[in-house]
Amino acid sequence: MKKALSIFVLFFAFSLSANAQAEKMTTQKELSIEEKAKQNVESLTAVMDLTNPMSESLNQLFYRKYKMLSKENITVAEKQGISNEIDAKLRATLNDELIQKLIAKGLYKNLIN
Repeated sequence: MKKALSIFVLFFAFSLSANAQAEKMTTQKELSIEEKAKQNVESLTAVMDLTNPMSESLNQLFYRKYKMLSKENITVAEKQGISNEIDAKLRATLNDELIQKLIAKGLYKNLIN
């Protein structure tokens, strides 16, 4: 009886530990998405002056992009669709001169993929 009880206690302790690690990994994943979005906005800021509302809007766009890309079992077609959506929204937000400037610096491809 003591063995069964000790096995149950060890199993319970292991389950709690595994659950805590899974929650920690989820939090780290969300932070990395936020950091990636912020890096994209910072790379844009290095090329052009962004107003605060535009910066916030672009940060939300890139956050959404990385959130969608972080889904499990995402297909190549879904990734391409996300890339096309980001491309369309950036082209609608920025003028052609800025787009060409980003392409020349090699940043545009990184922003949409």
